[in-house]
Amino acid sequence: MSSKAKQKGTRFEYWLVGFLARHGIKAHRQVLSGSHPEYKGDVIIDATSERCECKHRQQISSTLWDWLEGNSYLFLKRDYYKPLVVMTLDEFIQLKKETTK
Repeated sequence: MSSKAKQKGTRFEYWLVGFLARHGIKAHRQVLSGSHPEYKGDVIIDATSERCECKHRQQISSTLWDWLEGNSYLFLKRDYYKPLVVMTLDEFIQLKKETTK
């Protein structure tokens, strides 16, 4: 049996695939994600083959939500790493729909 953390992550991945489907974005869970370098990403968006890494954790810094509040996107930069962008799931859905018209 899988650990509770793994089960929680898997439930979130299935939830995300269903949520995306309800918004017209077909996606699927990556089988064996993380078990081999070829299987990167937990969820794959079918139309574009974009890989999505999913994390469902009890503790994620609430500072991220504070910084994002009132903004559409949050850009993060760590020394020597590529910048990241954080957005709400609703914002992501809207962006995907606009770019696939």
